[in-house]
This record gives sequence, C-alpha cells and structure tokens, in this order.
Amino acid sequence: MKSFWKAFVLILTLNCEQSARLVSESFDRRLGWAERMAVFCHHRICRSSRELAKQLKIIQESFQKTDTINDPAIESGLQPAARSRILEAIRKHQLSDS
Repeated sequence: MKSFWKAFVLILTLNCEQSARLVSESFDRRLGWAERMAVFCHHRICRSSRELAKQLKIIQESFQKTDTINDPAIESGLQPAARSRILEAIRKHQLSDS
C-alpha cells in the first residue's frame, strides 16, 4: 500500500526537471509503471516538457544512426583524416556510455 501512495504522489507532483530526467532515463532503461504514468500525465499538461521529450528523442535517434557516416554523400565532403577523427570520437563516446 505504501508503494501505491508513493506512486500516486509521484504522478501528482512530477515537475519539468523530473520529467526531463525520466525521459532521458527511459532511453537506457524501462521506466516503472508509476514513472511512465507520471511522465504521461505531466506531458498532457506541459507543452514545454512534451517538446523537450521530442527533442531528446531526436538526439537519441541521431546517436544511434552512426551508420550514416558511411553514406557516400556525407563521405565525399570529408577528408579521410577528418572522417577518421570523427569516427574515433563517436566510438569513444559510445564506449564511455556502455
């Protein structure tokens, strides 16, 4: 019963900062039902948080699309040394997130 009330309070009191943190965490782990419901309810009434969640999703998807660097259209505009530096930076970033 205690966890129900804790979840209920979270749903009713979630603020924009907490919402942004939970949306960000949702890319790394599955949120609990209370967290998902709290974010859902908060986004129903807060346009700013809804827009931020969309922007975070776009950023997250762009990080997952590292294969686009191998696209010939992009490759033709980069010198080989610059391309290898960028690829190395992306690999280091992905390893540090693991």
